[in-house]
Amino acid sequence: MAALAGVGWALSIAGWIASPTTTRLLREGYSLLGFDESEKLRDMETRILPQLASMLKQVERVPPGQRACLEDWSKRLRSAFYDAEDILDVADYHRLEKQIYRVMLGSVEAEFPPNAHSLRLNTRCYSTVGIYGVGGSGKTTLAQYVCDYERMKGYFSPIMWIHVSQSFSVHRIYQEMLESATVNSPHQHSNLDTLQLKLKEELRGKRFLLVLDDIWAEKDVSVIRDEKHASVWYKLDQLLCPLKDGMRGSKVLVTTRFKDVAMSLGAQSVVPIPDLNEEDFFSLLMHYALDGVSLDNQKLETFHMIGRDIVKKLKGSPLAARLVGARLRRQLDANFWRRVEHQDLLAGTLDALWWSYQLLDEHVRRCFAYCSMFSHGYIFERGELVDLWMAEGFLKPTNADEQMEDVGQNYFDELVSCSFLQTRRDLDGSDIGYFTIHDLLHELAGMIAGDDCFTVVEGEMKEIPPDVRYLFINLDDPMKVIEPICKLKKLRTLKFRNVFSDPRITVEALEGILKKLKKLRVVQVHIDGDVLMLPACICDLKHLRCLSICSSKSRKVTLPRKFGRLYHLQILDNRFSDALEFTGVESMSNLISLRHIRGGKDSGFPGVQKLKSLRELSNFMVRKEKGYELKQLEGLNQLGGDLTINGLDSVESKERSVEAKLTDKKHLKALSLVWSNPEEQMCSPEIQLEVIDGLCPPSQLRKLEIRRYDGWNYPSWMSQSQNCLIRSLKCLTLSGCHNLEALPELGELFIHLLKFTLVDLPNLKLLPRLPDSLESLYMVSLPKIKLLPRLPDGLKSLDIIWCWALVVTCTEDVEMIRSMFTERASQIDPSLNITRPDEISQFADNQYDKFMTILCDIVGTRNREMVPNIVPFIRGQMEEGDYPQMILPASLCYLMVTGCAMTNIALQNCLRGCTSLLSLTLNEIPFLKAIPSEVTKHLRGLLMLQIGY
Repeated sequence: MAALAGVGWALSIAGWIASPTTTRLLREGYSLLGFDESEKLRDMETRILPQLASMLKQVERVPPGQRACLEDWSKRLRSAFYDAEDILDVADYHRLEKQIYRVMLGSVEAEFPPNAHSLRLNTRCYSTVGIYGVGGSGKTTLAQYVCDYERMKGYFSPIMWIHVSQSFSVHRIYQEMLESATVNSPHQHSNLDTLQLKLKEELRGKRFLLVLDDIWAEKDVSVIRDEKHASVWYKLDQLLCPLKDGMRGSKVLVTTRFKDVAMSLGAQSVVPIPDLNEEDFFSLLMHYALDGVSLDNQKLETFHMIGRDIVKKLKGSPLAARLVGARLRRQLDANFWRRVEHQDLLAGTLDALWWSYQLLDEHVRRCFAYCSMFSHGYIFERGELVDLWMAEGFLKPTNADEQMEDVGQNYFDELVSCSFLQTRRDLDGSDIGYFTIHDLLHELAGMIAGDDCFTVVEGEMKEIPPDVRYLFINLDDPMKVIEPICKLKKLRTLKFRNVFSDPRITVEALEGILKKLKKLRVVQVHIDGDVLMLPACICDLKHLRCLSICSSKSRKVTLPRKFGRLYHLQILDNRFSDALEFTGVESMSNLISLRHIRGGKDSGFPGVQKLKSLRELSNFMVRKEKGYELKQLEGLNQLGGDLTINGLDSVESKERSVEAKLTDKKHLKALSLVWSNPEEQMCSPEIQLEVIDGLCPPSQLRKLEIRRYDGWNYPSWMSQSQNCLIRSLKCLTLSGCHNLEALPELGELFIHLLKFTLVDLPNLKLLPRLPDSLESLYMVSLPKIKLLPRLPDGLKSLDIIWCWALVVTCTEDVEMIRSMFTERASQIDPSLNITRPDEISQFADNQYDKFMTILCDIVGTRNREMVPNIVPFIRGQMEEGDYPQMILPASLCYLMVTGCAMTNIALQNCLRGCTSLLSLTLNEIPFLKAIPSEVTKHLRGLLMLQIGY
């Protein structure tokens, strides 16, 4: 461990000298700086850096026990490096300022007490099983396999997976448990008692499986030494309180490093993770190194021979085998493998991790060390890290054409492929696009970063190092650390996590932070307040590159007048508010470094075409005023991600819409074309058809939404006659298109389509053949659809909501409805003697209003829209052979039917083949009488059943 700390210290210095910024300092310093601060940079080059280079040559010769005297020196040196980096950044700011000035002139340049457990064991509805073993031994992996197995068997429901970690918030874990236990996203509760009651209510009477992964506590639980340790056990006790109302037979599975911890939590049985025998461990290493690789027998034998020697140095650690194997896989060269075989660093798990870390690209190493800023078990998205790395200047393109975002993605992929970042799986085992870091790797990153990175977490209020550069706040009440934050003059990243209790800081607190911390490059905060105006002092942050503002109360976030002076700003993120208010900003077009504008659906500012660096513009509002025309998008061909174009009714011709040149935007992934509400629209359906014809998307588009379009026909670029220019589409949404009567041939044109959504299409009469690739079909308010096409064999999700004309019935059900009609008619007028279909039909001819009144009374007021559609069946005007049929595929997992005339036996017959069904929701189906046991026995995997009227 001491050796690892030593090499970690050495590399934490080496990382700075090898960083992209140092290269820039030496190459550009003198030419760029034209003021007194350049002397500091000259001193960095001529005196400090040569001393550092010399020192690095000697550092490996210094025994770890003698390095204490060098620690202070390393901190001061690193501080000098950061100062030089800031100097360069200020100089770059002034260069951009001069460039803006020239542009303006017209010269444009391109908790658990041990004695309590024995008393409570017999009263619990659950039993506890513990898995224990050293870090990296595979505890979490084994628990995941248990969950996968139980999920297939369907014995437990719900199955909840919670990562506990060293410092944990009971509130956070309660909320995670509630989210796992419910199908729909639960309300965020700020009160702990309310949350506990909701959780108890959700688990009442259910046989659950709860996994508490990676519980940290004192190994020796026989003595609780102080208040801190007592608090930990109290919180662990709190975690288990809501479980007592579950069904007997429930289970709690605990993973921990210490057997005593599992025992103290009431585990009746504890399972140690045994050491793998040598042959199994060798197979594990070869799996990560050679699985799927095509090699001839001679090479394979050579690698196996060397691998057997490498295995002996890994001390049986599965995590070490995974990381070392991943590294060996990247260099299938026998000489490299032999060098690894003779490495002294492969003496244990942490040493193996350190060795693998050293082989990362030098720039990737700094990105990895930055991850230690996050708390243990933190779950992050790919884009989140890439944004932060870019804002901190860690990304180094290899040529002028390479985009920084692509560089960041490559760095991220390298960390994933080498197992430094691990994919987070959903409860059903699917990849959901989230990632995490193994605890041991998090420890390694922390040792490398030193005091540069720090986390403030609930329940562990350590003193924040005064020289910290990157700070992550994970608190229920972040206001209590505002005062110490304001003292961190060297801080570069300030990130507040939006945890479940919805913590916020006030605008006044933010203003205090911004006035005192002038070196901030990343600010990500959640602000309290109904009206939100960003403090003007934010415009003085010359280093600021990433600004993310979240305000759940405020509908608008108003930017200060001089916001355009943030020349380094790259990312402006406001995804959780309705709008960004730009009207008071002097010139947004001065933000020439801006690459990403996210959020603010009603936002807009003139002259967006001047932002040549722009890579993402989530919303563009078209207006008839100068500077808001579609032509503003013409030259922004690097735009990627999602783009929503609002206000298309302001476009008056195809010539104007073509000017957007959407076809040239090859990096776009999703596009939404949105017209105003019908009552606000100013152009005719004919003009709208011309306009949408000029908005042909790029061919690689994956997701398309057309909203409130009132043209009579779909655009020509969606038709077969034009060879359909968007064949790669995976998601298609049509919403509020009131005049649309027909759709293109989806089954032939969109062969990759996975999700098809139709909402509020009152004149659509027929659905085309659906693509075989389709997995999700969502239909809401399609009142003229009488028949569904054949559903694809691979369909997984089907929602049919308020499709009043869709009648699925059979002879028995029609007779049932007739019987209900005659019974109700005789109650209203005993003189009526109606028994046969022809008598019902005659009654309808003679007394139509009374006939319809009786039917409405049968189906209920909320379903009266479906009455005219069932009349032909009741009157005998429809032959049995012409009854619409609906066959649900066996692949279907989620089914919702609301407000449709699907009758009793017909619906039962549909459900018999749904052997994969997990969730079934039936609402406002007036003729549903029962779901008999001979139907439900086929629904063995059903987890949720909801029936409402």
